[in-house]
Amino acid sequence: MDIVNWRSLRGFIGLVVALLFLVATLTQAVQSAPDSTSYLVYLPLIQSPEILQPSEEVTVQITPDAGLNASTFNVGSFVITNSAENSQRISKIRLDLGSAFLPDMVFDPNGIAGDTTAKNLQVDSNASAYQSHAFLAPHDGGFDILEINFTGFGPGESFTFSLDVDPTSIKGTAAPGPNESGSVSGLELVGTAVTVTLADGTLLNGEIFRQEGSNGGGDLLLREGLLAAPTLELVGSTTPPATVMQASQTVRVTGEPGRTVRLLVVEGGLFTTAVPGGGFDLDPFEANSALKITETSGIITFSGTVDLPVTLSRSQAEGGLNYIVAVQEDGFGNKGMVSAPIVLEYVTP
Repeated sequence: MDIVNWRSLRGFIGLVVALLFLVATLTQAVQSAPDSTSYLVYLPLIQSPEILQPSEEVTVQITPDAGLNASTFNVGSFVITNSAENSQRISKIRLDLGSAFLPDMVFDPNGIAGDTTAKNLQVDSNASAYQSHAFLAPHDGGFDILEINFTGFGPGESFTFSLDVDPTSIKGTAAPGPNESGSVSGLELVGTAVTVTLADGTLLNGEIFRQEGSNGGGDLLLREGLLAAPTLELVGSTTPPATVMQASQTVRVTGEPGRTVRLLVVEGGLFTTAVPGGGFDLDPFEANSALKITETSGIITFSGTVDLPVTLSRSQAEGGLNYIVAVQEDGFGNKGMVSAPIVLEYVTP
């Protein structure tokens, strides 16, 4: 298909069905209201008509279809795909771990920022597209930013590579670190900012979110006009980050009315057994390994908010650090930018 691919068409059909259901529900509600003559009904139709237009698309995946203990160290852990429907080559990609929701995750090509095992960028497929790479923004012996320059990365092609990523909290320990904290998956890099530069200078910006159906995968469909990040608020008197003793909490998500929102809760833990000094540069509420994930969804109401219940967990003594983030989806299921996280440490009574 020239204008929309099958995935987009399927998403559009799903949107139409959802809208028909919404119209029927609203009609019934209005007819049963005490005064059914004074209602202004807002319908979340195509709020962004540009999404129906052809657009360059680039897919970025990190440890796709993998489990919680997947590692970027493994061959083919980063996958970049230039959509076959595109008209341009990819010139550059930039990944910035500084915005990842788990703190102090860094590229560790020299083995001195996290555990002592090192791996520089290794091209695993389509080596002819690769030109050069550079690490930027030094961070405790590692780097926040990776830039890769390409030559000849054309439409319909994929490029894969692998590279060591570690939390700085396990600096100096042997791989894979306590509780495999040195094995960093795509899920643990949710929020990573990605910028792709196309041959004509166009910039595509987005952020990694959990790959649907995967425990340890993260992915992103980059295109122009991705939705803005929603904002999160904990309902009640507690201000995050905080320690709480109630597992049941409610998160209020603010975004565009009519949008679907995906709310991700990741229980993390801080593991420092046998790490020199008991851990490096630790901060309150810091986690270095994901233990459990749950995800829920809802639709932003006419008021611009939706309240979603969540259940916090503490599956291990070192765990209980619940990181909560969300994204909005457009009518085709494309995920937008990632919210700033809410962090709650759950302590059992």
